[in-house]
Amino acid sequence: MSGNLQRGTAGRFLLGWALLMSGALLFAWRVQLHPADYSWVEWPTALGDRSYYGRMSDNDFYHPVLRFEGQAQGLYRRTVNPVQRDDARMVRLAKESTGTFFVYAEPKHRQRFYLKAAEDRYVEFGERLFWPEYQPPKAIPYKPGE
Repeated sequence: MSGNLQRGTAGRFLLGWALLMSGALLFAWRVQLHPADYSWVEWPTALGDRSYYGRMSDNDFYHPVLRFEGQAQGLYRRTVNPVQRDDARMVRLAKESTGTFFVYAEPKHRQRFYLKAAEDRYVEFGERLFWPEYQPPKAIPYKPGE
């Protein structure tokens, strides 16, 4: 044992350990700063998707805002509040025409389209559901003195 102390074996181990941990720290820092360079896994589900839907237009209920590439007719927002769905069960279909959000569907109902609003929360899009066309109210003519 005294021979190891004289040769500095313990110091060599500590130096090697410090160099190894420094390299791991630098690599972790690089991954943290540039995560797109290290995205190795493509999930076919909604797990890990961080591009959350906010708004696409001033009024998503009256204007068809969700469009797919090469499709002229858009889809309307159908729910006011996001609905609860399991991220692991939602199937990723494609990106919408702007390329910002992934579009998801349930495995059983492929005609219902969803955009992810938060973890396990989705906004449903589809054909116009129940939002009637906006008609401005008719003004009642004002007659002074009546």
